[in-house]
This record gives sequence, structure tokens and C-alpha cells, in this order.
Amino acid sequence: MSGGGNKVAKGGMSPKLASDVVEPAVLKRYKADSKNLQQELNDLLAGPQEIENEVEQLRKQLPAVDLAIQKLDDTQPSHRHAYSPA
Repeated sequence: MSGGGNKVAKGGMSPKLASDVVEPAVLKRYKADSKNLQQELNDLLAGPQEIENEVEQLRKQLPAVDLAIQKLDDTQPSHRHAYSPA
């Protein structure tokens, strides 16, 4: 065997199994916590998706807004040259 040493390690792995008993009140609390955390996670994941959808809608509107601005610039006389800040 490798590892050396003069002492034999004893008791490293117990042949006894740990108890699987969970109190009903604890189990109920765990289920409620799990449900609340799942809802919180869903809410957090929905936030960025809503923002992405809104950004996509605004990007689709951008060409129409640019065209409207261009039309306004073409129809309005330019007073930019007459104004100079003091």
C-alpha cells in the first residue's frame, strides 16, 4: 500500500446509515421556502426578458422616428446659424 505511516486509520467510514427522518413541520417549511425562492427566481429572470423585449420594440420604431426627425429638419428653416451663444 502506498501512503506510508505506521498507524492504521480506524473509523473513517461508519457502517451505520444516517437517519432519513425529517419532521413534518420542517418538511412543510422547506417546501414553502422552496416555493417562495422559485417564485423569486422566476421574477428575477423575467425582468431582463421584459427589458430585452422593450429594447427590441424601440429598435423597430427607430427608423420611423429617424424619418420623422429628418422630415422636420427638412421643413423647418434653419436658425442654428443665426444663434450664437454669448
